[in-house]
Amino acid sequence: MKIEEGYLGVEDVITRGWTRGLITQYLGHPDRMFPVNHWKNYSGKYAWRVSTVELAEMSQGFERSFLHSARIRRLYEYEIEDVIDRIYLLREVGLPASMTDREILSLPIAAPSGGLLVPPV
Repeated sequence: MKIEEGYLGVEDVITRGWTRGLITQYLGHPDRMFPVNHWKNYSGKYAWRVSTVELAEMSQGFERSFLHSARIRRLYEYEIEDVIDRIYLLREVGLPASMTDREILSLPIAAPSGGLLVPPV
């Protein structure tokens, strides 16, 4: 089954250079579960909003973790450059255009102390 537009499944995210460990660390629980038409898959297909993935990719922590992972996985230079180029492009452009106002308001804000201020729910 095809995933709805605006969402990326695990395979899609891995195609962008992620590993399952990076997914767990930076994306956490899926934004949505899509039904799967297969008797062995009871839980469904995990999917994250494109904006969620792009925000994670924009972070310094993701860049460091990706580079560390790329060295361990021995990725080709062009594979690493593709991901790094996308990260810098996302940072240059800013917040993903697909973000809703609610998503933007729920973003953690950098505190003067260097920590994060998370808005109340």
